[in-house]
Amino acid sequence: FCFRDMHCMEKMESGLNGLLPVEMKSFNHAIFTVYENGLDGIGEHYDKPATLSPDSYICVVKVGAARRFLVSQRQVTPSVPLQPNPVIFDGLLSEGTLVFWSMKANLQTVHSVPVMEEEFVAGESGSFVWRAVDNCVSVPQGEKGIGQGEKKKERARENKEKLAQRREQQS
Repeated sequence: FCFRDMHCMEKMESGLNGLLPVEMKSFNHAIFTVYENGLDGIGEHYDKPATLSPDSYICVVKVGAARRFLVSQRQVTPSVPLQPNPVIFDGLLSEGTLVFWSMKANLQTVHSVPVMEEEFVAGESGSFVWRAVDNCVSVPQGEKGIGQGEKKKERARENKEKLAQRREQQS
């Protein structure tokens, strides 16, 4: 969704855009992540550039319980398959922490919020994530896209199950 559709976010957008170099495109897209407990997390990934402006910065504001945040060097063509990515940062981020990186840094690294033992997470956690996108969609368009994505995932899951059943029958 775009900030234009969410008046409550305008002050935060304005403040964060004030951090950007003048030549950079302003933030116009946001997501909110929620981790219910330490068993929720997200594996190593980078923000895919297909939907982002080439000169976008990515800004994360941490909310809720402290969580581990891991940043590693991205290996585009690993010399040794399954070799772990070299770790650049591994630490706990507390509420209010601001993490800010360029598209260039995004493409050179992967980041994750690893699963943690329940006793080390004192409640819900999450983050606001701002970026600049070239193609902004309305909330209804976004909801439609999410629905289509969910249907596609369901079809893929069903196809995987059918394939497993066929392999089982053949053996």
